[in-house]
Amino acid sequence: MNLLALVPLLFSPVQPDIIGGSDVPPQDPVAQSTVLIIGKIARATFTCSGTIIGNDLVLTAGHCLGGPGYASLTVYFSTDRDGSGPAIAVKQQERPDSYNTDHDGKPWDDIALLKLAEPIPAGYHPVPTLADAQWIQNGAQLLLAGYGMNVPVAPEDGDGGTGHLRKVEQKILQADYTKSEMLVDIHEKGSCFGDSGGPAYIETAKGLILAGVTSHLTENDRLPDEGHRKRYGCLVDMVYTNVLAQSEWIRSAAAKLILSPDAGRWRRIGSSPGDRRSARARAPRSTGSRPRGNRASCGCA
Repeated sequence: MNLLALVPLLFSPVQPDIIGGSDVPPQDPVAQSTVLIIGKIARATFTCSGTIIGNDLVLTAGHCLGGPGYASLTVYFSTDRDGSGPAIAVKQQERPDSYNTDHDGKPWDDIALLKLAEPIPAGYHPVPTLADAQWIQNGAQLLLAGYGMNVPVAPEDGDGGTGHLRKVEQKILQADYTKSEMLVDIHEKGSCFGDSGGPAYIETAKGLILAGVTSHLTENDRLPDEGHRKRYGCLVDMVYTNVLAQSEWIRSAAAKLILSPDAGRWRRIGSSPGDRRSARARAPRSTGSRPRGNRASCGCA
């Protein structure tokens, strides 16, 4: 990579949207199935994104649970962190035992399923997960969405625009990056820090289908080292967890959460949203766009 060629990009003015994308209005189907997740570990907070796949189930990235999985998570139903909207606490979390963040060419299994303390509010709807591999091809178009930064490199001060729902179209670079991951183009436009766990949708005549979950950057996105610290920018490509490849785990995790002793009544994935609403609240401003600990230098989105 020619780092000199990146200088105009790194120091360009703050862009108005999710790196080349657009704001999502509340009536957009993307806004009705994509949610903001604020996590807290000790005093630090961080931003992630997620997708509604059941009337009290949200799919996100495994690293959004924090390194040991101890993060306290709250889901916000609003297109803007500063806007007023329902906030629902996460009651239970599931992440694959095989989850890892090793840079050794193996899949991270970077996925997690969250069970909310109550059903999603009116006006929000679950989306189906991908069931047909023919949609995942090199060059295929995806609709990326999330609450992440709208600048390619995290600023020293400020949040880089996190907390606002945006969307952008991009293409698949490598459908079989690993057996359960795909590589997506983010050159000049795409997902970034804070979009972790957010969706890669396929747009069909019948509506949105969830195909991927935002995971992490690659070594192509690595910036010049500062001492022994690795730094990444959202410059070239982003790894997405392939939802179809994780379908068996998703079904197993959903069954575990739905049938848990304190889960209450049965709730079928894809059923209509409940009519109970939580108290309306503004999401707190995060102190970072990523979970702290070893996530800070792993290239996690």
